[in-house]
Amino acid sequence: MPAQPSPTRFILPVYRRPNDERSWVGSSFLIPNYLITAGHVLNYRQDCFVRVGDRYLRLEHSRWLAGQVPLDDMLGFDAAIYPLEGMKSPLSLATAEAVQHQELTITGWQRLNGEVQQVTTSCLVLGDDENEEAYFKIATVDRITHGASGCPIYRDGKVYGLLAMGRDEYNLPQGLDYMTPSELDMRRSMETNTCWVFRASHIARLMP
Repeated sequence: MPAQPSPTRFILPVYRRPNDERSWVGSSFLIPNYLITAGHVLNYRQDCFVRVGDRYLRLEHSRWLAGQVPLDDMLGFDAAIYPLEGMKSPLSLATAEAVQHQELTITGWQRLNGEVQQVTTSCLVLGDDENEEAYFKIATVDRITHGASGCPIYRDGKVYGLLAMGRDEYNLPQGLDYMTPSELDMRRSMETNTCWVFRASHIARLMP
């Protein structure tokens, strides 16, 4: 039996212009017949491109599913879906919801040492978002920064959601002023590694 291709091959960087690393804006992933990213990655009414190996695939703005690009995140639908008929991928949307304390993987694209590179790290599901049912929260082992928006949170080829937002700063909550400096540093690290994930079940509702 031939080995299954690595899921990371199907997680792609998004650009505004081909052959221009400076125009990189986010991450995306492929499932059978579709490419998916975060809606806010595509907040301009123009075509974009994903890099596949050393070539760039053009994604025409007019072909994104109606109502998804550009997108108002306040509606709670931070996903953009592009049809790619015949596309094969080992990734697929999970039918089960992520549950608290579940260990998952997150792979996205980051700018490291001046280059756009793929980064994979582990994450832990913290639980549901208290204000919006379309999202759940995770904490990543390694810091995920700008550019990873739109990447998948997955396990065993099943995608539980896409990265929608991370926390860029830490504000000390009331009642924690008793902590030592080392304890505060640990708490700050955990908080700034918190991310919000748009659920796969809500992505599925947006698809034909």
